[in-house]
Amino acid sequence: MSVAEKRPVSSKLLSRINEIQKYTDPNFMEDDTLLAKSKIEIILAQRDRIEKIGSDLEKISKLRDCLNHPAFGEISTLKQKFEDLRMVHNDQYVMSEKLIADTQALLETYHNLVCYMC
Repeated sequence: MSVAEKRPVSSKLLSRINEIQKYTDPNFMEDDTLLAKSKIEIILAQRDRIEKIGSDLEKISKLRDCLNHPAFGEISTLKQKFEDLRMVHNDQYVMSEKLIADTQALLETYHNLVCYMC
C-alpha cells in the first residue's frame, strides 16, 4: 500500500480515477453530442408517426366526456338484454330463410302450372 492510498482523500480520488479520466477526455462531449444527434435523427425519422399519435391523443382527449358518460356504466346490465335480442334475431333470421325457401318453392310450382297450362 502506497502513502497516497493511506490517506482517505487520496484513496477516494484513486478509486475514481477511471471516472475522472472519462470526464477529462476531450472527446467526451463529442460522444454526448453524437448521441444527441442520433436521438434527433431517430425522432425526426418517426415524425409522422409521432404527429399522428399526438393528434389521436387529442381526439381521445376531446371525446373523454362522451366516453366517461354515466350511461356507459350500464353496459354490463344491457349485455343480457342484447343477448336476448340476438337470440330473437337469430330465430327470426332462420324463420325468414325458411319463408324465402317456401316462397321460392311455391313460385316454382306456380310457374310450372302456368307453363303446363299454356
